[in-house]
Amino acid sequence: LAAWAAVSMQGCLPPDWSFCDCDFRDNFWNHVINDVHMLFDGSDFVRKARDNTTFQGKYLQGPLPHGYDCPMVADSFWKGWPRFGLTRGLIEGSMGDLWMPAARDRFKQICMSGHVGLITICAQHFLVKAARAIEANQPDHMKWMEAAYSHMVAIRNLGQDFRLRQCMAQQGFTLKVWQLLKWSEKWVGKESQGVQPVAAYMGSALDPFQMLFTEEMRHTERSRTEALPDRRPCVPFKNPQCWKRHSKLLLETCEYCCSPFLHKTGRGNPWCFDSVWTYERCCQTDYQDLICDLKRKGEEGGCVDCKKTVSYVCVTPPEKRLQDAQDNYNKQVDKYNNLQTESTKLAKAIQETRVDLDRKHNIYQNHYQDYDTKLRVWSIAHNNESRLLSQGRLGQQQLTWNNSAKALAEAKAAHQRAQAASNNATATLKAAHDAKDRAKEAVERNASAH
Repeated sequence: LAAWAAVSMQGCLPPDWSFCDCDFRDNFWNHVINDVHMLFDGSDFVRKARDNTTFQGKYLQGPLPHGYDCPMVADSFWKGWPRFGLTRGLIEGSMGDLWMPAARDRFKQICMSGHVGLITICAQHFLVKAARAIEANQPDHMKWMEAAYSHMVAIRNLGQDFRLRQCMAQQGFTLKVWQLLKWSEKWVGKESQGVQPVAAYMGSALDPFQMLFTEEMRHTERSRTEALPDRRPCVPFKNPQCWKRHSKLLLETCEYCCSPFLHKTGRGNPWCFDSVWTYERCCQTDYQDLICDLKRKGEEGGCVDCKKTVSYVCVTPPEKRLQDAQDNYNKQVDKYNNLQTESTKLAKAIQETRVDLDRKHNIYQNHYQDYDTKLRVWSIAHNNESRLLSQGRLGQQQLTWNNSAKALAEAKAAHQRAQAASNNATATLKAAHDAKDRAKEAVERNASAH
């Protein structure tokens, strides 16, 4: 009963990512998938669209489901944010940036594949609106035709890109993009010729019903198996009444409630269901009573060029318990082997450390013995009697020298004081002699005067 699937890719992109990737968490794009599945459910589509009592007739006449907001001019991805121009150039201009998660998330928020579904529904809706306006003799029916042509041009533009055509089934879309491309080219001409709209007539009257896209695009068992495993529980809705068309509450969304990868109960999240709205009623039961895991490899550490693998593994509860036991046993064996390896490394390191310690110990002992020998020599030399006697004599001589030096200093000071006194007395004597000489000169002058 176990299920297993894996996808892998060499390069910068995760193998489960594509230009058709969308954020399905709020139910909106899943409802678009389901509406396409229910509208284009088989042959005789034109008759069903003409008949207001059929699902197709009621649906396409309108009003369309809340939130579809079909624009009169399809020139941007109007349900995405930011609103980029509705052109395949967005794909071609982003190829060099896709290695960055932010660039890939931008496409996820836009949901190009979902917009192709919306554009297809809107084109049929405007054609039916034009037909009903013609039946009611309303003069403004051409505005609905122009709106339908605008959406056909958008389909022609997007349908040219092979990458968008190839990834639809992966996300659960049943849109036949190649047939839609040929259908749009039939009514608005090839892209190389510009826009050359043509119309269908019944007799002399315009008949938009004949312009409807009539290819079957409902889900089959084969188409469901082409979707990624994590998309199958909601592709298509088992019962659309279970899910609001748009909800920000996870407990009201199929993508969360029915996922066997987010919940390990085998029946989704039990908080989402009750006795009326049960798991079996609201979810596709491909993985009922299975416990699933999604495993990714090659994306660790942001590796760009590594081979990337995504594995989807679903097993029964007994198999899950056995697998867990095996995984736990393998982990313990790996842990034991790692400990054995670590133990061997540690034993080798300890042995090397011991050898190094013995070598260093020998060096230490040699240095210690050399130090001890030199210390003994110093001790004997330090305590030698001749050295001690000489040291005593040297001390006495230093003391005698110091006393002599002190007496010399004092004698020098006394000599300097005596010399200074002598100099002063000499100066005084000289001054006296000078005074005597002046006195004699004065006496001699006085005697000469008398």
